[in-house]
Amino acid sequence: MKNIKKTILITGGSGFIGQNLRNIDVTKYNTLYLSYKKKIKNVKKDKIVNINNIFNKVKKIDFIIHLAGSDDFYIKKGIKNNNIKLDKLIKKLVDHFSIKKIVFASSNRVYEGNKKNYISENSTVKPISVYAKSKLNTEKILKKMKCKIIILRLPSVISKDFSKGLIFRVIRTLKKNKNLKIFNSQLPFNNIIFLENLIKIIIYSINFIERKKTIINIAAVNPVKFINVIKYLVKMTKSKSKIIEDDSKSSLKHYSTKFQNQLYKFKIFTVKNSLKKLFYRVKS
Repeated sequence: MKNIKKTILITGGSGFIGQNLRNIDVTKYNTLYLSYKKKIKNVKKDKIVNINNIFNKVKKIDFIIHLAGSDDFYIKKGIKNNNIKLDKLIKKLVDHFSIKKIVFASSNRVYEGNKKNYISENSTVKPISVYAKSKLNTEKILKKMKCKIIILRLPSVISKDFSKGLIFRVIRTLKKNKNLKIFNSQLPFNNIIFLENLIKIIIYSINFIERKKTIINIAAVNPVKFINVIKYLVKMTKSKSKIIEDDSKSSLKHYSTKFQNQLYKFKIFTVKNSLKKLFYRVKS
């Protein structure tokens, strides 16, 4: 008897992470992409569904990889309302298709108001920005659903083809040879994950993690002092920037990876190797 493929629905398929999920093993899974847009680059038309046709066009969905969301609440009106509509749609999908599991890309910014420098999954969430509040709200909605929920609280995602987040802001400043002020220079830093590792984490979460409700702080392993991160970036960019250390402000956080390391059975890049991947090809 021929095995029936599982179907994965991906929200946010036009985003950076979603675009890089397109190498999911097509021999094991059918992949569909939920979109408010008519087209998603490099995805066949029959793989794209929207809020108007999904219940009529699709016969079954086993898993959802929920990546939709935006950092652009500050400049784009209506995104918050779109996310609320999407949360309601996800609930309808879970009930209609008896979804088995959702993997949700949340953010470690849900801890942004927490004054502690060491953050684990048990730390108090204190979102401040609209973005963080929206992510936490979606987490709460998902936790009430009947299926298994994996919540990945993500750090900055780094890749040669990406240019957002703390590391890239530092690199841009260094390339312009401008003075760079850094805070908490002596605190440990691991608030990054290389894209290649994140894709593995998402796929592994779908396949193997069977806990009912799971929250995981994702980060690079083996934290290093933030000043050493900066020194490495100065070296690699050949910058002439002057580095000014100011430890009067607390903003940098070290994210625990103990739980992450227990759950994922493959090697996740260290901070050093994650940074090297921006400039070299490094064996993982």
